[in-house]
Amino acid sequence: MGPPASHPVSAVPLREDAPAGVASGGIVLPFGEEPTAAGSTVPAACFDAVSKWLEIAIRYASDAQVAKHARVAAWEGTDEAARAAALEWEFEVSMQAIVACGVAVDSLSDMLQTRVELPRLLIDKWRENRTPHCIRVSEVFGRALSLAPKATTALHQNLSEILRFRDLAVGATAKANALILHPELQTGIEWRFVYFRCENALTIVRATSRLVWGLAASGKPRDPEVQKYLDAVRSRIEAIPGSLAFRA
Repeated sequence: MGPPASHPVSAVPLREDAPAGVASGGIVLPFGEEPTAAGSTVPAACFDAVSKWLEIAIRYASDAQVAKHARVAAWEGTDEAARAAALEWEFEVSMQAIVACGVAVDSLSDMLQTRVELPRLLIDKWRENRTPHCIRVSEVFGRALSLAPKATTALHQNLSEILRFRDLAVGATAKANALILHPELQTGIEWRFVYFRCENALTIVRATSRLVWGLAASGKPRDPEVQKYLDAVRSRIEAIPGSLAFRA
């Protein structure tokens, strides 16, 4: 799926709370004024980071498909400026789709971590060993949703790939100046145009959609508030235009 040392992404069978300290009536933040409580909030309009970032990822994945077609057309010609512009467009929308997937996963993890108590010794061990982020997120999901060991293993595999690509978008890589083979163009090209292309974006968005949907649909939380949240997330994902094609 692009860079080496990766693991295959597989399907994993796997809530809408206001942030702590925010009143149920909502907060209005006018520029230059102190926060004041709003009179009421429409529940359907409440912001849920998980489903919103997943919606953004799906939207950019759709854009990446359009950009790919434009890139194919441009590379059938000889206009180098058009070729470069098409590559850049596909790169930009693919990268944004992948980053949105990483944020969606982290949003779900952050929410669930507020409802599960991690042992102090475990947290200290993570810090001491610099435990990879994907392992910590997997542990949070496993504990909060009572996942079976087999499901947790598959979950970790998926998370490692989703978050690895997200991290490539925000960090440096040793291959920054290396040309690598583009599998569709069959020519050496800058690494970012290979890693962040339509096919990889679609794969990551599908994996993320299935992962979040699976967790929301099949997780067995002991906390009834977590179950209530998961039900809300599932409903919101169902309402995302085009989401069925990515989670089916």
